[in-house]
Amino acid sequence: MAPLNLLYLIPAVFAVLIAAHIYLAAASAIAGWQFGILNKKWQAVEPQRKVVDAAGREYAGLTQEAAFLRRMLKERVIWAEKLNLLSLNLAPGIWFNEIRLSGKDFSLKGSVFSLTRQEIGQINKFLDGLTNDANFFKDFLSLHLGPVQKAPIDSYEVAEFTLTGKLK
Repeated sequence: MAPLNLLYLIPAVFAVLIAAHIYLAAASAIAGWQFGILNKKWQAVEPQRKVVDAAGREYAGLTQEAAFLRRMLKERVIWAEKLNLLSLNLAPGIWFNEIRLSGKDFSLKGSVFSLTRQEIGQINKFLDGLTNDANFFKDFLSLHLGPVQKAPIDSYEVAEFTLTGKLK
């Protein structure tokens, strides 16, 4: 290639570089102008965005509370139903003296009277009825018979017993 041809090539390269710079400067100016417009629009909707963000945070809090309430409703023990089932499973001659609930601990103190001296059999029948009753036992981990003691009431002898249980 001759040095003369090279002289024609140098201005052409400079012309392409200058055109590229002009194009990039124009593109940058247009992008900056568009950014300014979008920034103004963003500033205009800022109060609305804050309201939406606050509503979103409130919704998240309510969702957590709703989940907590659903869990609590699912885990609750309906004691009216339990007391009714205690009554339905009650064997003849048995009565309750005390029913207590402390945290997850359940305690029932009762007495039993039998003319045929079958107090232990009646207590076992009552306990078996409770443990085999799925609706009653579903909220319990365990249900145990405690000590049974004989005690006189007037001229009769009764057996006093305690049932203890752990709730789930």
